Amino acid sequence: MKKFLFAAVLVILAIGLIFIVQSTSSNNSAISSADFSSVSNSATSLTESSIESSSSGDVTEETLLPETSSSLVNSQEVEEMKIVLTVAGESQTATLNNSAAARDFYALLPLDLTMEDYAQSEKIADLPQTLDTSDSPAGTAAEVGDLTMFEPWGNLAIFYRSIGYSNGLILLGSLDGEIDFLTNQTGDFILSIRQA
Repeated sequence: MKKFLFAAVLVILAIGLIFIVQSTSSNNSAISSADFSSVSNSATSLTESSIESSSSGDVTEETLLPETSSSLVNSQEVEEMKIVLTVAGESQTATLNNSAAARDFYALLPLDLTMEDYAQSEKIADLPQTLDTSDSPAGTAAEVGDLTMFEPWGNLAIFYRSIGYSNGLILLGSLDGEIDFLTNQTGDFILSIRQA
């Protein structure tokens, strides 16, 4: 009887030990599985977060780039300065550039100037004040129809013949059409200039 009880206890202990071993093994597996699942989920979350951030960044970039480009374009856009020149009832328009000198000239208008011929290539007249040439080149060549200021003299010069580079010649703009209305004039004449 004692042997039977001892054997029974041994069997129960063996079964308990097996159960404990299996339970421990199962827990370890569960922990490992949970850890792996957690790591996997974290990695997935990080990946999704990275993708979302990247996607969000792309959207933001795509959204902002056109605005930035538009802002740059808007900042570079300038109001076109059109003027009208009139002699003896004949008129011609001209377009000024965006230099400080041209803006100063535009601000002086309207003007009535007494024009005279110079060097058989240009019509000139004194301006009431000097113009800001801080952003203009030191000189330029001139084409037919160019409106310029000769800085050393401070006068307006409208060319009906092309000339080579002249130091101190500042380009203000150019006529939009023919220059005959000026070249047809003989002697001194009054040129009226106004903003278009």
